[in-house]
Amino acid sequence: MGKEVAELRYHGRRTGRRVALPVLYARYGEQFVVIVGDAPHKRWWRNFTQPASVQVRRGGQLRAGTCRLVAPDDPSYEPAWRAYDQRQHVQREQTDQLLLIEFAIQ
Repeated sequence: MGKEVAELRYHGRRTGRRVALPVLYARYGEQFVVIVGDAPHKRWWRNFTQPASVQVRRGGQLRAGTCRLVAPDDPSYEPAWRAYDQRQHVQREQTDQLLLIEFAIQ
C-alpha cells in the first residue's frame, strides 16, 4: 500500500464479521482522519456512529484504536478536515462523512 493508504480492520456491528478495507487517511495530531466520500451510497462507515474498536495496518505495523464518526458541530471537525485536505486535496461534499481514529497508548 502507498503512503496515503492504510488498511482499516473492524468487526461489523450487526454481523460481527471481520472487515478489512483500504482507506485514504491523513494525520491530525496523533489521530488519523478518514473521509467517506459519497457516504449515502456506502454503508461501512455506519459501524462508527458509536465509537468502535479498530485496527489500522500501515507500513507493516498494526495499531489498535477507536474510530468514531465526527459531527460538523464537533470542535475537531474543521481542523480535521483541513488536515485531510492538505494531504489528500479533496473537494468537500455536503454528504461526506468524517471519521477520527484515536490510537491506544503503546
